[in-house]
Amino acid sequence: MISLFVTRSLDEIRFWARIMKEHALFLSLGFSFDDKKLIQEAQEFITLFEKIEEKLSTYSPQSDPEEIKRFNIQVYQAATSIWAYKRKVLGLILRCEIVSNNYALLVDHTSREAAYFVNRLKELNAGKLEPMADDIIKENIFFLKIMADHSKFIGHLLDPTERKLVDQARNFSHDFDQLVFQALDLDSMSPQSETIPILNQFLDQNRVSVVSLRDFKKAARDLIDACRIKSNIHPLLADHVFREAERFLHIIDMYENTLLSNKG
Repeated sequence: MISLFVTRSLDEIRFWARIMKEHALFLSLGFSFDDKKLIQEAQEFITLFEKIEEKLSTYSPQSDPEEIKRFNIQVYQAATSIWAYKRKVLGLILRCEIVSNNYALLVDHTSREAAYFVNRLKELNAGKLEPMADDIIKENIFFLKIMADHSKFIGHLLDPTERKLVDQARNFSHDFDQLVFQALDLDSMSPQSETIPILNQFLDQNRVSVVSLRDFKKAARDLIDACRIKSNIHPLLADHVFREAERFLHIIDMYENTLLSNKG
């Protein structure tokens, strides 16, 4: 018998463990030569999440739920540790104790994703498998901010001579900032705003913008892979942000299905 708890847990870990591993790599590449201890810590996190991925490959949807619950706790501890590391790095940057090519916003961004991962594992082990109405708004606020951040990073990491692409990235940044503010307004009106028609419109509107950004990221990723544009964007980072847009679209689908079943 396939357990929904098991499949959801494995799916979350499969996606986010890779993201955490890549965050550690990106941060390590942004440090200066003198920050050997921070680089070493980042490399230790790469190894840690690689081991988690290896262990993940030994499980299946038929795995024992109790064993998966223990695995979730192990991953929770790793995700909490990398969150603390990212917040430490952010503090060092903001206090000017290190000079880094890692933007403060980028480090904060990666820490928010680690906190999200920690919370998802906690929810799963507490038995929360199906999304609630108020989750829809809050989860969209989280992901819309992530998409807005991505747009800003892309705009700053493209070579300034890539004027057309830089303008497109800035336009996406503005679009998603507006969507974040709109989502915050909706959250402020909760729980009265949690009607099926309003939430459906909210998701539909977000989907249109995320699809456009996802397609832009895919085009940029392919151009970077082919060395057809000038940028400081690591090819893996280009793919990384593309996968996160795809993940957001997957979550929108999940919430729309939940609203549809509630309507029925």
